[in-house]
Amino acid sequence: MSTPINETLLPLKKGYIEIEENGIRRYKALDPLAEFLTDGYDVANACYVTITPPIETLRRQKLAEFSTATEQFIFAGIDVTTSFGTLHYPLTDRDQSYLALFKLLIAGGGAGWLYNANGQDHEFYSAADLSLIIDQGLSFVTYNRTYFSELRKWVARESDADVLSGIMFGSPLPEDLASDLSAKLALLSGG
Repeated sequence: MSTPINETLLPLKKGYIEIEENGIRRYKALDPLAEFLTDGYDVANACYVTITPPIETLRRQKLAEFSTATEQFIFAGIDVTTSFGTLHYPLTDRDQSYLALFKLLIAGGGAGWLYNANGQDHEFYSAADLSLIIDQGLSFVTYNRTYFSELRKWVARESDADVLSGIMFGSPLPEDLASDLSAKLALLSGG
């Protein structure tokens, strides 16, 4: 339903260009993932219009949104309690590579390695401290990447655009996908 609105109340949005077709002024997103006109002002009928994107476009947008959210959430890291206290450890790709390397060093009998928490100086971390960071960090990464995989399945099968629009990163999964996630994670713990 269109609602009348004063034309002067529609400032140009950042990331959009203004176009006018057949008496309708609309804003087109500059974002290449947004392949639809998001909203606009119908000059002929003096009303604000909202255009719903095609479901495939919405799916691509949701997948891109969730991919970015997953990466940012993982990279932000976790707090781990070691002999240095409870400190924050980022989990960027580089940090994850270090943790994988430390896991190999410890498995080979290494006593520890130099490492640092976010914003802290490098210190010698014992194998026990590194193992805590490795186990919690890699579990966090695995859970979130697997959750993202289940989100992708949900997005691919959802046919209701309103439901699809409402799915957010962190949303509880439908029962079957939540069971799938739990089953996959249980395999890691031997369950």
